[in-house]
Amino acid sequence: NFIVQLNDSPHEKLPAARLRHSGVFDPEPNSLRQLRAVLANDHDVDLQYDPKGINATQLKSHRLAFLTTVGDGHLTMAEAEALRRWVEAGGTLWIDAAGGSEKASGNVQKMFEAIAPAAQPIQLPREHPIISGPAAGDGRKDSVRYRFYALRTMGPTRYARLFAHLIDGRAAIVYSLDDLTCGLAGLDHWGIFGYSPKSARRLVVNGAMNVLDKPKAKDSPVAEKG
Repeated sequence: NFIVQLNDSPHEKLPAARLRHSGVFDPEPNSLRQLRAVLANDHDVDLQYDPKGINATQLKSHRLAFLTTVGDGHLTMAEAEALRRWVEAGGTLWIDAAGGSEKASGNVQKMFEAIAPAAQPIQLPREHPIISGPAAGDGRKDSVRYRFYALRTMGPTRYARLFAHLIDGRAAIVYSLDDLTCGLAGLDHWGIFGYSPKSARRLVVNGAMNVLDKPKAKDSPVAEKG
């Protein structure tokens, strides 16, 4: 499933961030590298991010950020507050459980609640652009393909389980209790509870393209102080 980036000079820039936390924050470094390759080759978009990762308090004009957990680590109060202010200023945050274990999924929920304690997230409907957008994937554009390891427990289904905190109708925080990270990296191993690589890439690419359709985020006041 490895994709070689053929477009070395994409036209449109998308400032993004891999977010650090106290645990394993980048378990599959190829995940964002592969996302970058897909966006460049298929959509002429340059995903600009620091592979070493940054702290949430360093977010400024970034438009997209990725927060990943394998079940360990947490956000400090300052980091959660910085993220809350950043998404309110127009940033878009994706949170996912790498590998999709019960421990990782539980930690995703804790991180989300730390950032947006009063939020009432919704499950994104099939017609939402993040699910039914233009990116290529498995089968119909409003459906996804899960790994067989996940389907053993879930039973047959083809509906994406993405949840979002909406701000003025915009999906400001998108989180998945199922794996996206390993799918983005192209891993096809047994034991991963989540989407197939094609479906994981399609969902996140659609999310990135959806960000480009929105106004640019303003610098976060907390990030400026940090």
